[in-house]
Amino acid sequence: MRANLRNFLAVTSLVVVGLAACSETEAPPVVEPQTTCEAGSTLCFEQAEYILQCVEDGSRFVATACEDGKLCHNGSCKKLACVPSSRVCEGDSVVACKEDGTGKLYPNACSADYACHGGQCLPRVCEAGSIRCKDSQTIERCEDNGTRWATSKACGEQAACFDGLCLPANCSAGQTECGPTTIYTCNASKTWTSEPCPDSLPCLFGRCVACVGHDGCEEGEICDEGACVATAPELTTETLPAGTVGAVYSGRFEVSGGKPPYRWSLADGALPAGITLGPAGEIGGTPSAPGTSLFRVKVEDSNDKADERGFSVEIVPAGGPLTITTTTLPAAEHGLEYEYELKASGGVAPYAWQVLDGPLPVGLALGAMGKIVGAPEEIGTFPMTVRVLDGLTPPAYATKELSLVVEIAPLVIVGEKEYDLLLTKIIVLPMLVQFVPYSSQLEASGGLRPYAWNEEPAPPGLSWVIPNWGLPDGLTIDSSGKVSGWVTDTSDATVVQIPFTDISITGYFVSAKVTDSQSPAESATAIYCLPTVPLL
Repeated sequence: MRANLRNFLAVTSLVVVGLAACSETEAPPVVEPQTTCEAGSTLCFEQAEYILQCVEDGSRFVATACEDGKLCHNGSCKKLACVPSSRVCEGDSVVACKEDGTGKLYPNACSADYACHGGQCLPRVCEAGSIRCKDSQTIERCEDNGTRWATSKACGEQAACFDGLCLPANCSAGQTECGPTTIYTCNASKTWTSEPCPDSLPCLFGRCVACVGHDGCEEGEICDEGACVATAPELTTETLPAGTVGAVYSGRFEVSGGKPPYRWSLADGALPAGITLGPAGEIGGTPSAPGTSLFRVKVEDSNDKADERGFSVEIVPAGGPLTITTTTLPAAEHGLEYEYELKASGGVAPYAWQVLDGPLPVGLALGAMGKIVGAPEEIGTFPMTVRVLDGLTPPAYATKELSLVVEIAPLVIVGEKEYDLLLTKIIVLPMLVQFVPYSSQLEASGGLRPYAWNEEPAPPGLSWVIPNWGLPDGLTIDSSGKVSGWVTDTSDATVVQIPFTDISITGYFVSAKVTDSQSPAESATAIYCLPTVPLL
């Protein structure tokens, strides 16, 4: 409608007041009058959003937007229910507005083989969303109402259209590409052949896949290269705390992977006297004798896959000397939250802890109750001497030399809302609104800061899932990962259906890469979506 208004202005030398798309600092062009009008006369322009009034010298019209909720009719802005005599689509029905704009007439449903488009019933000529080759270089897509084909994409010099997809024109034998549920293979003659995926499975990254992420598999399975495979359980507990004779002891073995429920048992050795292993992997009781017990614990899942690991538990005499029983500290990862509690036995509770020598890495602290917490900001090995004091007056104390290793965590791109897509993931950014300044920060964790960001070409193998790539005109990604700018037109946004879900996203899709400061550097890539329609 605004394009038509601009054309009208070019002919009649109108001055437009308050159009949102015009710059506040840009001076309106000076145009010699081409028509004349009667001073003070008014008329309505097109969709009744503007009223036009002739200036005093009769040389031109001035266009002013009607107030919110009002439309122009018979030369003045009025509160109307709809544009007088207009016809619009509501679903597959045509709804007409009364001549005076005071209300709508009853909807007129289109027949079975017709759909409403532009306020009229048109015959359906194609299946909504289907694609085809218009010629060797152009893909056409059937519009959502099925009333016409529209150009969707040009293939470019290095590609040709085949089955509605842009495939490499000069392929290598054995090379594979994907359609929605079809895999395409380049044969020895360097031409493409197609084969449907079994059970109409989707094709991604050159293969037919049964899953794109772990969420698409049953409990106890993971998505491995597009197939759901059962995993074996893995005992993740590394050490058990020491105990004291006559004092209640409790602990628990932790497991990851496998398919619950789990079965727990002793594979070898014996627990300390008075302590038992429970059916849920808990260990507890009241130790009755001092000593060190060595044993192996076994866990089995419902698929009869198993894991086992050796452990030791030291039980010290009641009222014995104060001793720090922690022997090693689990490694920490740079920039990630860390928490570990030091353990002691003997003496008289409560205990108080402190670091005597060799400070903890910046970002970590030892609390008086013995917990090391924080997010380390340094990398390396940090030797230290810790001391524990008991509740006697004066207190007894014990010291021990420990060492904490801070490693560089794997570099990972993160986001508030993520969707798996087999070898990559889609991260949804805040919604993009036309004419509103936009700013969003891309995020990563792990690796070694500072990070450097850049926009990447579209990953191969996803052309049928996301046919159009790139930021819209007006937006950029800088090296710090900030996406900013403003957009004046979102009509070319892409609609994407996430495989194996009922999630549909409308917006712009861009691939971005983050690189850290290690030598050699690590990098990670993800697909970002800037939605133009709210996600439900």
